[in-house]
Amino acid sequence: MEWIIAIIVIVFLWDLFTGDNSKEIKSIIGKAYQNEGEILSTDISWIHTKRFAKKRGVEVSVWDDGGESVSVDMLVNGDNVTVTLTKNPSNHTTFISADNSDRLREERKKRFGLN
Repeated sequence: MEWIIAIIVIVFLWDLFTGDNSKEIKSIIGKAYQNEGEILSTDISWIHTKRFAKKRGVEVSVWDDGGESVSVDMLVNGDNVTVTLTKNPSNHTTFISADNSDRLREERKKRFGLN
């Protein structure tokens, strides 16, 4: 009986550390983009999110307070989109938001008085 439990634990850990949630992450990014930047709470493990970002050549930023986030530029439905992935500190899952890159750039210019 113990070996069955051990196998289940090994399979779970193997999936946790090698699983690829890219399809699920991309699907949620699409939903977030449709909601014009709304922040969506997900059940996606932060470990999988960091792997998703690394595959795209982007490193995770760690804040002074220990928080973590990453910004990824992607094409969604033919639009340039900036995706922000943030670690939920309470349960180590991921918050996802996505918005049109050009619109975000214009908002930042207005907000900070940049030309």
